[in-house]
Amino acid sequence: MEQLNQRAVFKTRIGVIATTVGSAVGLGNIWRFPYEAGEHGGGAFLALYIGFIMLIGIPVICAEFIMGRSTKRNIFGAFRMLSTNTKWAWIGYMGILASILILSFYSVVAGWTVEYFTESITGNLGSMTPEQHHAKFNSFSTGWMPLVWTFAFLSLNAAVLLMGVRKGIERISNILMPLLFVILIAFCINSLQLPGASEGLKFLLCPDLSKINSSVLIGALGQAFFSLSLGLGTMMIYSSYFSNETPLLKSAATTAALDTIVAIMAGIIIFPAVFTFHTEPAAGPKLVFEVLPSIFNSLPYGSIWSTMFFFLLIIASLTSTISMSEMCIAFFYRAVRIKKKNRRINKHRNSHDPRRTMRNVFWPVKQFNDLQSDSI
Repeated sequence: MEQLNQRAVFKTRIGVIATTVGSAVGLGNIWRFPYEAGEHGGGAFLALYIGFIMLIGIPVICAEFIMGRSTKRNIFGAFRMLSTNTKWAWIGYMGILASILILSFYSVVAGWTVEYFTESITGNLGSMTPEQHHAKFNSFSTGWMPLVWTFAFLSLNAAVLLMGVRKGIERISNILMPLLFVILIAFCINSLQLPGASEGLKFLLCPDLSKINSSVLIGALGQAFFSLSLGLGTMMIYSSYFSNETPLLKSAATTAALDTIVAIMAGIIIFPAVFTFHTEPAAGPKLVFEVLPSIFNSLPYGSIWSTMFFFLLIIASLTSTISMSEMCIAFFYRAVRIKKKNRRINKHRNSHDPRRTMRNVFWPVKQFNDLQSDSI
């Protein structure tokens, strides 16, 4: 009989970093960070964001790494195994529910990104005015096409997950994360050559402490949690695939550092362009889907830059949604395996036990208890 406690392990140290950074780097860095920084004063927001990453982000990642690797179980099983009070295990259910809710949000925005990626390839975005970009986004986001692209994106997600931990998650992360950084560097080089580069960098990197208020504090703290997926459980499920030789503190610090670097690079890409073309930096969520396509139209080879940018967003979305999906799959796959195992055991016992009727009465209770005591 197959052992339930058999667990896959990431093959290489690079695979560990690529998967954990891929989980952290997502729409929160490339899409959400620039508009949050734009709305909350730029440099002041960035300074607080980095402070929260160091004071809260790295310790929480370490805690999740410790729980995941020591238990080799999913988020529910980890809390169940480590807590003296069984009620703490229900926090695992909260993490699974949260991942499902966030995954639904991520998948929709990723679907928008796939649409704009295909439109960039065909050149349809290059002929639009800013007003037409605004009308297109409003029309598209309220129509039925986002459902099609969301389904296509989730199908790609499922294809990676079906290949398993090493051949799927680790291999795709090893390919996509270096590619993501190459594209980011190319964009940064281009943005730093724009006329508004100095003004954009000043807005992003020079904090104006007078702009710090409760809204900026809450925004920076929320961005730190959102960007690193803190408390969700994705780091915990990935660390359950770590080998016992993986250095946890070093891995946590590296993950947080690279995640922050990606966010800063996204700001370096966007704010010089925003100030060059005299666009409002506090444009909000529409910055990526309305403002940037108009800016790309004004650049030489704009369709190429637009295609690369939305491909960058697809990479970031995919690596993050894979981790959230894996967290849910690890739990439900375990539940199904335990259910099948108990059915086989129960069938065998009932065939030799005249008291099977009484045992069947208490079968649902036993099944639930087995699931809690033997979760990954």
